[in-house]
Amino acid sequence: MKQHLRNFGWSCAVFILCIAIFTGAMAAAFAIPNSAIESNQRQAVAVIESEGQYPRYFFDTPACQLDNFTDGLMLDRAINPDESRGPLVSAMDIEGYSRYWHGYQVFLRPALTLLNYKQIRYLNMMVFFILLAGAFALMQRKMGTRPAVGFLVSVAACYAIIIPLSMQFMSVFVLMLLGCIWVLWRHGKTTPSEAVLFFMVLGMTTNFLDLLTAPLLTLGMPLAVYLYLEIASHPENGWFTGFKRLFFPSLAWGLGYGGCWVCKWAVGSLVLRRNVFAEAVSQIFFRVSGSEDYPLDRMEALSKNFDRMFVDPGKRLLLLLGIILGLWLLLALLFRKSWKQLLNGTVLLLAALYPYAWILVMANHCQIHYWFTYRIQAVALFAVVCWLDLSVDAGKIRRLFQKKN
Repeated sequence: MKQHLRNFGWSCAVFILCIAIFTGAMAAAFAIPNSAIESNQRQAVAVIESEGQYPRYFFDTPACQLDNFTDGLMLDRAINPDESRGPLVSAMDIEGYSRYWHGYQVFLRPALTLLNYKQIRYLNMMVFFILLAGAFALMQRKMGTRPAVGFLVSVAACYAIIIPLSMQFMSVFVLMLLGCIWVLWRHGKTTPSEAVLFFMVLGMTTNFLDLLTAPLLTLGMPLAVYLYLEIASHPENGWFTGFKRLFFPSLAWGLGYGGCWVCKWAVGSLVLRRNVFAEAVSQIFFRVSGSEDYPLDRMEALSKNFDRMFVDPGKRLLLLLGIILGLWLLLALLFRKSWKQLLNGTVLLLAALYPYAWILVMANHCQIHYWFTYRIQAVALFAVVCWLDLSVDAGKIRRLFQKKN
């Protein structure tokens, strides 16, 4: 009991510290005068106007279009309309768009003092692909080639080629990759309670930086890595232990994500002296329940998101993935490591359901913005690959072919 209370106390202290850091970082970002960023900001707006709101560079599909509209909003909010009111008030207000933290401004405003929009995109490209390569290399070393390739395929299925070109998409992918790298690097060095604390901070940071694009990626992908490593390292543990490894990090991420959001409304209400809660709650009801202009259809939300991820690029891709996963499942049944291992790994299948639970709950948002929310299904694809790899005994297959030869 004492250990649980100690862990709870640490979690509360870290939570409060993160809120203080987020608030201070936003105030520091808005302490930069407009004069230092106006030139590059105007150039960035001009680039967006020349490209249009939703350009498609590589493939003629909504699944591969940029979100220049939101990038334009981010750039517009980078300019402080009234510097006389002080950086903290400006940081909490963001021109009336107060229900989000807009933590991306902590990076965007300093970047605009040195870089134009094209240079920011180039920097994003370098950061994204270096982190992707690092995550792949660590995954190959700690988990093996098959899960690492499955990870690459899952990310590539999100049209990863365009992610660095849209600031709107970058935050969740960078956090997802950093989360996977941390889990891989720290495996065997952290206790379950420390892992839970990490997922709480990851959820908070996701809420701080992201504008509700595909936040579930920062939970699902690192969680699949964590579950795989735990099950592979401790095959003697039962299914219930694996379920606890799934449940508590997920709960911590959710509390961190939601709690950080509520704290933004609280801090914003105190600083701005207006009810930010009322603005936020009305939007929550709209996103969950829809409206007359946007009637809610949960099945349509599921269908649209599924089509963008698997069917829209061509049904052959879905067919190919289905054949590969079907054959792999057959191998898992015929050449399983053990029934216990097969069962223990099913917690990964529960993680694979997370995207569809998210779509059903956030149906209005996923129905309207399906052309970027579909990317959370990378979690489902990767989690299934991890479960199948845990279940197949490659040694049995090799020995079978050696006997035949």
